[in-house]
Amino acid sequence: MMGRWPLTIRGTGAVLFAVACMVLAHQFVVVELLYVGALMFAVVAVSAMAMYFVPRSEQVTRSFLPEVATVGEEVTVRARVEIRSPLPVAQGRWRDDLSAALQGDATGRFPATVSGMATGGARLIDLEYRATALRRGVNGIGPLSVTSADPFGFIRRRTAVGEPTPLTIAPQALTLIALTDLPGEAGGSLTSSSNQLGQGSDN
Repeated sequence: MMGRWPLTIRGTGAVLFAVACMVLAHQFVVVELLYVGALMFAVVAVSAMAMYFVPRSEQVTRSFLPEVATVGEEVTVRARVEIRSPLPVAQGRWRDDLSAALQGDATGRFPATVSGMATGGARLIDLEYRATALRRGVNGIGPLSVTSADPFGFIRRRTAVGEPTPLTIAPQALTLIALTDLPGEAGGSLTSSSNQLGQGSDN
């Protein structure tokens, strides 16, 4: 999923530098500047093709501690991301989508990944954050959004990884206060009589 402007600050600067080289090359008739501008355009174009046309797959699995949370309790969310890509990916950012029933900072720095051909398989990345349960029910966490860049840092790409994972939030457990001055406290040694009309001794 591409944003409004896929170029990073470095990529935008590279394009502006290439345009300036083209303009100056025509104005001052300097062929070398024309070559430099064309080379910069080519590098940015190759970076864009590497980000959007090279096949890449991601999967995410989540685990919760505790598995069933209660209202007001802090939950530790662990996400394991599996990335398969023939090209390395530069460092980026990640963000996990939290429902209104959870509150927390579900963002962080996504580490750079090496080429899948160099490692001979998938790259596993472990992420962890904490969130506070606010409302009971079954609430989905996710999907995980990863914003990454090409190895040159010219093009950024944002992808949604995986499906939401359900988390069950139970009502808050309240401690009941002890009842005093009732016949039941005697363990059955006292006669259980009621002082309310209409109720018999069985109550």
